[in-house]
Amino acid sequence: MEGEIEKDFTISSAGARRRDFNAGLEAAIPGLASASLKGQWQFEKGKRDALLVMHSPRMMFLPEEVILKHLYKVRKLKDKYIVTNVHVCPAFTMYLSNKSGETISFALVAQGPAAAGVTAGGDIRFEWWTNAESSLLRGGSNEAYCYTPLYALKRRLGTFDLKRLFRDSEHQQGDEDLWGDVYQPWDPLDEDGEEDPIDVDGWGDDF
Repeated sequence: MEGEIEKDFTISSAGARRRDFNAGLEAAIPGLASASLKGQWQFEKGKRDALLVMHSPRMMFLPEEVILKHLYKVRKLKDKYIVTNVHVCPAFTMYLSNKSGETISFALVAQGPAAAGVTAGGDIRFEWWTNAESSLLRGGSNEAYCYTPLYALKRRLGTFDLKRLFRDSEHQQGDEDLWGDVYQPWDPLDEDGEEDPIDVDGWGDDF
């Protein structure tokens, strides 16, 4: 199922602080002044922090009655993880800090004839502008909702898990308790679904 299109969405770890956008950059770089999605972030020195920005995301999800009741009974899913919902968007950017206390800026800038003041003809497309270090940056932009930078994983809880959860709890077990949250890997996945770490300037050792 698909949810409604949401407002631009930003999420970051604790060491990332949003700052006022540099007016000097707006004056110097074409398109920055009129960009509706832009921001500047200061990262804490000595810490490895992360930032995710999504443009007009929408959630796609499996209805609870399908996940909780029917899929739980499928034996082949006993040791599998299920993606229960994803945020899809036409543009996103992710950044991993280099622990230097750097300040970075992002903007989703309109391109094409309309961006130059032409009101008719041509399609507007968007591209990311940033002054961030490219080796620590991931992102993309497209006309279609083709990116899935944020998702939720669930795992099927066994009998032992359920007994441990409710042994000392007054909460009555319901269908929603049959599935538990799963750690979401940061690294890309290989063809077998296993994490395939990428060592960028030694940051892979921090996670």
